[in-house]
Amino acid sequence: MERILSDFESRLRRSQEWLFNALWEDVLKKIVVDGKITPGMGSIRAINTSPVWGRYYRYLRDEIAFWMVEIMGGKLTDSILDFFSLQISSTDLEPRTRAAANSLLTSLGYDGEKFVENGTLYALTSDRTAERKIKALAIAAAASGKSLKTFKKEMTTIIKGDAQNLGIVERHFQTNANTAFAEFDRSLSLQLADKYKMNHVIWSGPKMTTSRGFCMARKGKVFHRDEIRAMDNLQWTGKIPGQSTLISAGGYNCSDILLWITDELAEIKKAEQAE
Repeated sequence: MERILSDFESRLRRSQEWLFNALWEDVLKKIVVDGKITPGMGSIRAINTSPVWGRYYRYLRDEIAFWMVEIMGGKLTDSILDFFSLQISSTDLEPRTRAAANSLLTSLGYDGEKFVENGTLYALTSDRTAERKIKALAIAAAASGKSLKTFKKEMTTIIKGDAQNLGIVERHFQTNANTAFAEFDRSLSLQLADKYKMNHVIWSGPKMTTSRGFCMARKGKVFHRDEIRAMDNLQWTGKIPGQSTLISAGGYNCSDILLWITDELAEIKKAEQAE
């Protein structure tokens, strides 16, 4: 999961670079004369009708959302299947795992060829926050005749971020998409655990400075599914209201996974922890 999220972050940074370069080229063509932003309604209309945004949303779907589908249905599913195969000997394990993975992708709004409008993945790549912020910045610049240098600096900060802040695409996707990856993993694993009557998990995940105290206290430990269910009644920062801890684990942006193990292995692990 860590490698997947690292690759994902690289893709988000590239998307920010693409957006900045495409917008900057458009701005220079339409509202800049002799190195200065031309004030007035003509520049404002040019900003509002820029074709860059349509290309941007297509870029996100092609380069981000389709990649997410490939990872979920490919590497992530393969990893889960490999882990269960170490413990379960069943001829229907692989077809059942593949079918469950496809069903989960359908629930996220992917029909096997395209994204369904208003589905989770479609909505994720159709968020208008970046467009609204950049248009507001550009319109203000055109209305006041702001210097090109100042405008470029402000646009860079919004799109790419700075030393203290993530870029606008990274901020949007970091929580929403990271949560989607981890919940896909936990949902698929739970379906298999239910089918093969596995009742224990190892709460697994990296110990990071950003990890919640709730998660840090559980990492590496073995829990019965009933103990996980009982956590639904607890309160902590970042918890997803109304969702089972078996699916959400630590909540928003939590990349921890629940590794389902047999009762026999659980007893061994518990004995090791008690030593």
